[in-house]
Amino acid sequence: MRKRALSILLCAALALSLAACGGGQTGNNSTEPPAESTSSGQQTTEPESTQPEETEPAETKPTETESEETQPTETESEKTKPTETEPEETKPDESQPTETELESTTPADEGSGEFTCTYDEANRVLTISGKGVLDRETVFTLMGEVPADVSFQVVLEDGVTEIGYDAFSGWPLLTNVTIPESVTKIGEGAFSSCWGLTSVTIPDSVTEIGQVAFYDCVNLTSVTIPNPDAEVAEDAFPPYVTVNR
Repeated sequence: MRKRALSILLCAALALSLAACGGGQTGNNSTEPPAESTSSGQQTTEPESTQPEETEPAETKPTETESEETQPTETESEKTKPTETEPEETKPDESQPTETELESTTPADEGSGEFTCTYDEANRVLTISGKGVLDRETVFTLMGEVPADVSFQVVLEDGVTEIGYDAFSGWPLLTNVTIPESVTKIGEGAFSSCWGLTSVTIPDSVTEIGQVAFYDCVNLTSVTIPNPDAEVAEDAFPPYVTVNR
C-alpha cells in the first residue's frame, strides 16, 4: 500500500512539475512579440512625414523678356557712350615764321658772319668780303663762282677776322692770297695742299698761325711774317719754305 501511495505521489508530483513547466513556456511566448509583428510595428511607428522632402530651388533666372528689359538697348548704350570726336587739324599760326623765314632769321655760328664775293674773270681774281670767321663751308660755296679748270687769286677784304680750319685746303689752282690787316689768326690747315700757291701776303696783325697751315704747298718757297711776337706752329710751313721774321 505504501509503495502504491508513493507511486501515486510521484506521479502527482511529476504531473505538477510538467504542468509548471508548460505554464512557464506559455508565459514567455506571450510576452515576446513575434518578429513579424515587431517589424510591422516599427513600420507603423516611423512617420513618413517627418523626413523632409528634397525641394528643388526655384529658378531665379529672369526670363527672356525680363533680361531683355533689364539690359540696355543698343540705342541707350550708344547714348551713354561719349561720341568719338576726331581731332581737328591745327593750322600753323600765320604769325609763326615759315621754314624759309627761319633760315633767313637764324643767326650764323658764333664768330662767323655773312660773306659775299665777286669774280673778275679777266684777271682771274676772287674777291671775298664780309666780317668774322671765314670757314671751309663758306669758302666752298663762294668758290662756285670760279671756273674749275683755271688758276686764280684770292683777295680778302677788310672785315675778315680769322681764316678758319681747312678753309682753303685742297684748292690746287689757287696761286696767290692777299690777307687784310683785320685778320688775327690763320687756322690749322687753312691753306694745306694748295699745290699751285706761290705767294702769300701775311699782315702784321696776324698773331697766330696754326699747325700745317701751309702743309704740302710744294710751290711756295718763302714767306714773311712781320709780327715778331706771332705764335707760329713748328709745322705750320713745310721744311723747304723759308720763313722770314
